[in-house]
This record gives sequence, structure tokens and C-alpha cells, in this order.
Amino acid sequence: MTMNTRLAILLFSASMALIGCTYVGDRSSPDSDLRAGEGMAVAYQLEGQDKGRVAGWGRGESMQPIFADNTILVTNPIEWEDLQKGMLVAYFGPHGDRVVHSLVRYSESGDYWQAKGINNLEADGGRVTRENLIGVVYASIQTEKAD
Repeated sequence: MTMNTRLAILLFSASMALIGCTYVGDRSSPDSDLRAGEGMAVAYQLEGQDKGRVAGWGRGESMQPIFADNTILVTNPIEWEDLQKGMLVAYFGPHGDRVVHSLVRYSESGDYWQAKGINNLEADGGRVTRENLIGVVYASIQTEKAD
């Protein structure tokens, strides 16, 4: 496992621990006073620190309460062999859209992973493969809600 992968896992674990400590039982995402432009400035700074990192906006409800529409996600490349159940990964879905969901099951053949939004009842129809994998979520930046 590379040093960047270990760092990404450590950062993700730490963020999950913090989220778990502040969770009070409702399904709403955390609030933030950080302006969108300031959040993107931080995201672009993180993006520029390592080759292959990509920053972008999270959209939809499938990952609530962890990520809301006003969350910026930074993904980091990861080796296929380093993927583990529970990791939050970005991949290109069947229609070419970018999807960020949690890995839930590795195929017996070793050809793909099934992923699922934590707020979804069923696993994604598409599969995460070596070819469509973008990377693992390295950081998330919550910004203020848009009016």
C-alpha cells in the first residue's frame, strides 16, 4: 500500500470518527459557514499537491447525511489492489456520469466491485472496474448551503 493510500485511509477514518461523534440521529448533513469559493480554493490547493487528484462538487442525496449537495470532494488515484470494502470511491457510471459511493462487495471473479450510496436501499446497477475507477475520496469540504 502506498504512502498516499495510507494517508487517504487515515484522513477518511479520522473524518468518519468526527462525523460519528457529532451525529445526533437525524438524516441531515452538517452545516458550514464556509463560502463555496473559499471551499474550492482549499480543494484546488489539495488537488495540486499530488498528481491525479481531482476536485469537484458532490450532487444528489445518495450519500447523505455524510455529503450534501454543497460538498466539494477531492479524489485521489488508488491502485486496484488497494481497494477495500467500505471505501468511498469515485467511478464513471454506465452513462458516463461520475458516481461517488461506498464499496460493498467484491466479485468472486475479482473483476469488479459493487458500490452503493449509503442513503440508497440497493447497490448500484453499474459496477466499479479497473477501467472506470477514478479514485478514492481523499477529502470532503462542506460549504454553506446555496440560497
